[in-house]
Amino acid sequence: MCGIIGINSSKPVSATILSSLKKLEYRGYDSAGIATLSNGLINEVKSEGRVDNLEKNLLIKNMEGTIGIGHVRWATHGAPNSINAHPHSSQNVSVVHNGIIENSTLLKKFLVSKGHKFKSQTDTEVIVHLITEYLKELNLKDAIIKTLKQLHGSFALGVIFKDQPDLIVGARRGSPLAVGYGPNENYLGSDSYALKSMTNKISYLDDGEFCIIKKDQIDFFNEDGLIDQVISMGDISSGLKFFYRLPPLCYHTLLIHSEALVFHEITNGPFKMEDTIWAPWSPDEADQNAVIQYMAALVNSIQKLITK
Repeated sequence: MCGIIGINSSKPVSATILSSLKKLEYRGYDSAGIATLSNGLINEVKSEGRVDNLEKNLLIKNMEGTIGIGHVRWATHGAPNSINAHPHSSQNVSVVHNGIIENSTLLKKFLVSKGHKFKSQTDTEVIVHLITEYLKELNLKDAIIKTLKQLHGSFALGVIFKDQPDLIVGARRGSPLAVGYGPNENYLGSDSYALKSMTNKISYLDDGEFCIIKKDQIDFFNEDGLIDQVISMGDISSGLKFFYRLPPLCYHTLLIHSEALVFHEITNGPFKMEDTIWAPWSPDEADQNAVIQYMAALVNSIQKLITK
């Protein structure tokens, strides 16, 4: 399995990305890497083997940048070495990727015909060059939409851009991808465990969605680029320990969702049950009667699960 981490912050991120990558070691991997944005450039450092090998690289110690992405890779396309390790970067774009791009061979032929040169044996590198190609004529959002529609297979992506130094793009189809919310910084991760040391306010992208992560806001879009939701830091209550990104819900919808939410948190780690609050809204949106009914449904759901 592979693992993704991304951080958009107001302070240097390389050390925190390294620490988060170590939390993803349980997934199993054969190489690791980091890319940050600094002084108008993409800075990339990769290493074969353990995250410890990456940490010992002298380039890491001097790595600057308040926005960056990291990855631990389990080889599927190409040998386990530093060239095939993620991130993969062009001059303008850097990408980390979980999953498999099934039509990468066809896409590579198209991109080579456009003059793109490939450095690795991976399927991931086609994503880098597709985005780079489409950015020649399209804005960032439209380039992402067009790229995602060209990809066949499953994926979770984290992308940074030389010319957009204030944002990270995340996208998923099939593979899970989480976002985390913090004070003047936001996060992207393969799962909640990689993010838990930085924040306990976490949600997941829906299948087919992509998001644009800034320090103080995250915008969520469907596959056609229509806004699903915008979450600013003012929308998130400091009282919530786990944040479900759902729209305001009526009572009947709550009853439908409640057992599924409880079951997810009981059966999916690494959060312990006592560390989690199920809350599909912010307190300002909550109707008192709906909350009472919702909590009653949660208790009923827990009782059902315990007695199974």
